[in-house]
Amino acid sequence: MRHFSSAAKNLLAIFVRRPSFYFDVFTSVLRSFASAVSDLSPSGQPKEFKMLMPKSQIRDIYEYLFMEGVLVAKKDVHLAKHPLIPSIPNLHVMKCLNSLKSRGYVKEQFAWRHLYWYLTNEGIEFIRDYLNLPEEIVPNTMKPKQRAETQRAKPLARPDYRSDQGGDRDVYRKAAEKKGDLGLGPNQDIEFRGGFQGYGRGQPRQ
Repeated sequence: MRHFSSAAKNLLAIFVRRPSFYFDVFTSVLRSFASAVSDLSPSGQPKEFKMLMPKSQIRDIYEYLFMEGVLVAKKDVHLAKHPLIPSIPNLHVMKCLNSLKSRGYVKEQFAWRHLYWYLTNEGIEFIRDYLNLPEEIVPNTMKPKQRAETQRAKPLARPDYRSDQGGDRDVYRKAAEKKGDLGLGPNQDIEFRGGFQGYGRGQPRQ
């Protein structure tokens, strides 16, 4: 107890000798603690760094994202221009889409050093209101795919033999007239024999 009281007396004596110095130290400690608390979100996590960018760039990013419904960017903060939106640095596109992701307006996927973002239903409504677009305009990912109609070959029309020859009765009458000219009965059919029948090898002539 004596040692503690003596140490307190020594600190008090030092503070009395140089009060301004220790007051500055104490205030700097309080300021650093307050800044650390302010950098935390209500959930206790560090707040994300917000990048300031022109509204024209944000509008161009939103227009492209809403038109296509998806957006891809290489995970490279040093890339000078985004390949799909050349007027905007790649870092600005990444930060803008990261802000949309934190609010649930896009879904993010990472593959092969590239980031892919897909608009959600909430993101579609948000960008539509931001750009003042009508309800009829939707992203390309929501449009129905137009299938090319295959041209099918139409079947060829069969010739109507009945109309040309007068029907089955006329055909039958003509066949009966030919049999009558040849002296054949109605039950006999016309037979055709080859002129060289019976002259084959090994068969005698008749």
